[in-house]
Amino acid sequence: MLLAVRDPAGNRSLIAFGGWASLAHAGVMAVQEFRRVIERQELAGVVVFAIVGIVLVALTPARQSAPRRSVGGVGGQWERSFRGSSASGSGL
Repeated sequence: MLLAVRDPAGNRSLIAFGGWASLAHAGVMAVQEFRRVIERQELAGVVVFAIVGIVLVALTPARQSAPRRSVGGVGGQWERSFRGSSASGSGL
């Protein structure tokens, strides 16, 4: 996680995984405390893991979308040639 700080966008999935794992851990600890499997003093750990998880998920960089092609590219040329062939009556 400390190395992921250098390139957050490149390590987006690692940061998101760390956040969701912390939230899952906090959830399991909360259920254990509710069922009295662990002691009451462990409740501080639940809060800490929940805060860490929320912060990591909130600070996860947004996905970068792929660059879009221009409308007048190859697809536009294909469409013009397709319309021309169907308009001449030799189409389907």
